[in-house]
Formats: sequence, C-alpha cells, structure tokens
Amino acid sequence: MTSNDQRRAHFQTQRAAKKQVEDAVHWLVKRQGIKDLGPSIVTAIWFAPDKRKRDSDSLGPFVKAALDAMVKAGVWPDDNSDWVVETRMAVSKSETRYPRIELIIQEVEEYDRY
Repeated sequence: MTSNDQRRAHFQTQRAAKKQVEDAVHWLVKRQGIKDLGPSIVTAIWFAPDKRKRDSDSLGPFVKAALDAMVKAGVWPDDNSDWVVETRMAVSKSETRYPRIELIIQEVEEYDRY
C-alpha cells in the first residue's frame, strides 16, 4: 500500500495491508536467519511493474510496516534512530518483468549523524 492508497483507504483496509506486510517480512527474516543486527541503514527499492512515474516516498507505509516486523522478528531491539540510523527509498523502472520490493539492510559501525 502506497501513501496515496493509505490516505484513501478505510482504517480496516490499512490495518489488513500492514498485517500482510508484517507477516511476509517476519517470515522472510526468520527464513533468512537475520537477527541481532547493530545499527543499520535500510533501503527499500520498488521494482515497479511498469514505467509509470512514481514517488519514491510513497513507500513510507510499507517501510514502516517492514521495520515493525523486523523488530518483532528480533533483527533489532527497536526501530528508533539508534538502530535504524537511516532509511532510503527508491523506485526502479529498469526491471518491469519481475515487480517486487527489495529490502537491503546494511549494518554500519559508525554513522555520521550530521
């Protein structure tokens, strides 16, 4: 669900979409054995199904649900700025044949916080 979809949706539809993302991400994290990470940068890349123009920040609700699921799965103790030091969102129109959203987690030892 993009931010535009979320804004127009009924709260029960929003809750169902968030649960769907949380369940999928939780299962994938457990399957990959990802846990107990240190401070990290999380990047979400949306490989869109077509070449339409999209706002990368429309991934915000998805990223929020995904981070919540990762905390529940034990990736970090919390998704505050001590653990998720930066989030990045991008839309790629380069590969429309296999639409998906990829999450890339990069642990960082030190992070310059402006």
